[in-house]
Amino acid sequence: MKRLLIVGFDGLDSLLLKRFIDDLPTFKKFFDDGAISHIQAVHPALTPVCWTSLYTGSTPARHGITGWHFGRVAKDAMFTLDDSKVSTIWDIMTKAGLSVGAVHMPMTYPATAVKGYMVSGVPTPWTNPKGTRITPKKAYYTKNAQRIYHRMVYPQGIRDMATEYPVDLSDLLIESADYEKNEPERILETIISRRLDLVESLERDIQTDVLAVGFMMIDRLYHFVLQPAPPKKETEAVLHRWYVRADQMLATLMERYPAENTVIMSDHGGGWKRKKNGKPAVWHTKHATFGGIGKDFAGGWQHRKRWLMCVAPTILKVLGVDCELWKRMSGKVATEMLRKG
Repeated sequence: MKRLLIVGFDGLDSLLLKRFIDDLPTFKKFFDDGAISHIQAVHPALTPVCWTSLYTGSTPARHGITGWHFGRVAKDAMFTLDDSKVSTIWDIMTKAGLSVGAVHMPMTYPATAVKGYMVSGVPTPWTNPKGTRITPKKAYYTKNAQRIYHRMVYPQGIRDMATEYPVDLSDLLIESADYEKNEPERILETIISRRLDLVESLERDIQTDVLAVGFMMIDRLYHFVLQPAPPKKETEAVLHRWYVRADQMLATLMERYPAENTVIMSDHGGGWKRKKNGKPAVWHTKHATFGGIGKDFAGGWQHRKRWLMCVAPTILKVLGVDCELWKRMSGKVATEMLRKG
């Protein structure tokens, strides 16, 4: 049995999750038998910024990741985890002697030299002909863009096998013009199926104490499926369908990889709103999600004033990692989510 299973959902909105909960039996277990909480995303509520705060327990001001790109320094050059000024949970768990397997967790490029394996998730960058790191979206419009494979995985022995699996929907748009004509939701299903296959293949060969798996499909609904935004009722029907799919995936992972504790987390939320010009839109929200179930979690639904930075110290406490390694983090342990004693 594993010490910890982590499942990351980019864009999973805590308020929508609560609204749909009667149709989500696996997530409901966190409400009934574990603990689950609304947590506030940091500003700006963007994937690189928020996931770095989740991994480091630090504010953007401390970790230094403030957006997708370096801005005025080089507007095309994108941030990666190399640019973080503070240690991540992957570094800390490895130093504590825990073996870690991480597959396509967002903002894990370049892959950390963990005791186990890591396959980077979004944003795994491409390069333009000048060698500048660029996002997949930018690569779509850049002639002769190249994927940076050599730092995408650790150890290099799994590179050939792991890089056969798509990281993101946008990668398939870049690599095959034929995909552009196909239904994005069908492509997302393909990515999910292949990701589960990749995890199974890696875990068959490399057993780990901690397994972390990331999924982007909820966020990709905001950017690909729901653009331009349909009416609110239709938007929420699509989101409901994919929250049910997320619930099924979570059940599959928990069944295949039983653990003492299972943690779910998201970087931000998302939902329908009407812009000032009257047009409907689907936006990121600050309604992120953090939950746990297992021997150390209890308390049911929480709605306290917590931020993303509470996730890293809480995970490390559950794992029994020496508090000296994380007590200087901006976030504090979410003690209300843990069993007393």
